[in-house]
Amino acid sequence: MVLLLLLASLAFSEEFIVKLPEGAPVPSGLRVIERFKNYLLVDVPEESSRGQLSALGEYVVRNVELRLLARPNDPLYGRQWALKVVKAEKAWERRRDCSGVVVAFVDTGIDYLHEDLRANLWRNPKECSGTPGYDDDGNGYVDDCMGYDFANDDPDPMDDNGHGTHSAGVMGATGNNGKGVAGACWKAKIMALKILDSSGTGTAMDFLKAVHYAVDKGAAVVNTSLGTCPVGHPSCPVQESDLLPLREAVEYALNHGVMVVAAAGNDGIDADRYPVYPAAYTRSYPNVVSVCSVDGNGELSSFSNYGAKSVDLCAPGGVDSNGTAVLSTFPSDTYGFLSGTSVATPFVSAAVAYLLLKHPYATVSDLKSYLLQAVQGDLRGKARSGGYLDLSAVVSTASSGGGGCSTGSGSLLLSLLLLLILLTRPRTP
Repeated sequence: MVLLLLLASLAFSEEFIVKLPEGAPVPSGLRVIERFKNYLLVDVPEESSRGQLSALGEYVVRNVELRLLARPNDPLYGRQWALKVVKAEKAWERRRDCSGVVVAFVDTGIDYLHEDLRANLWRNPKECSGTPGYDDDGNGYVDDCMGYDFANDDPDPMDDNGHGTHSAGVMGATGNNGKGVAGACWKAKIMALKILDSSGTGTAMDFLKAVHYAVDKGAAVVNTSLGTCPVGHPSCPVQESDLLPLREAVEYALNHGVMVVAAAGNDGIDADRYPVYPAAYTRSYPNVVSVCSVDGNGELSSFSNYGAKSVDLCAPGGVDSNGTAVLSTFPSDTYGFLSGTSVATPFVSAAVAYLLLKHPYATVSDLKSYLLQAVQGDLRGKARSGGYLDLSAVVSTASSGGGGCSTGSGSLLLSLLLLLILLTRPRTP
């Protein structure tokens, strides 16, 4: 009996709009949520009750969901073919704001003054409002208001290469602001951490420090569009034994529930045989996602590394049918084109941010599992997921609560119904 009462209490309800005749009183017995003039918003818990509403007023209709028909007014959006490949417009109908999740970009820095990025940059409040020359937040870094430059050991992560600014714009250029381009997230919170110098090179030690900084300052996602040479290949002098700092950085992130989204590499080789790190740690750590690149047709880019075990999924990072690479932000309020798995990676970081907004307590394994399912196309044998990112599928499930990241009331109801069947089934003596 208790079980039956619980099942009844979980019955799905739905909102209806009832239009009453002018001056008509509110009928008794209705669960009225809101009244506006002669319109009532009512909650009807059972299918059998819905038919009774039809006699109450001029009409009774469901309180349907309306969605923004999202196409941003950014003037260069028409040239952003990569957003169309991942079905961004469909995703934006449900969600466009990722600013509830801090995403750290470990890269060449970011032009944090850029017209299309500055509104979406993370800031360290204690340092921004603190005393110059003093470590106001006690984290060992002085004046790190906008992040930190580990390559030069100073608190100014300004980009002097362009790569980091471009990557940041792919994920989080301000959308619908009438300027430049749109990011996969129109609103974002991007942490600028510079470990690569103006030539685009950096060190494992700086990577280790940057990941620790990101985790300690609250980042939930680390976007790392960089990596080693392909280990084991004749051209690569790096040995597995050299990589302990990278491994321990990934482990530090894992121990704090932080996702690491990493580029698979641009060597055009099988990463199962010649792995590029940290992306290849996807085979050992559930918080690492390795990203390959596709072109405008959803086909693997010729330069992209691939691997049925060492690469998880792809995203746009190549060129379209016109030979045009991916358009995004560049330093000094400019815009330009780049290609590579580095470009593909921030699309996936945006997807992880969208998921985390709906499922803040999801495990890294849950998040990764869903990403491997939220794909389109046919890349079997090239990536574990067998496809490339479908951002609309990610956001749709993130908005509806599905995808295995959480247990909704529908799943609970189903479980209870199954239990009821087991309890009431005839038993053999």
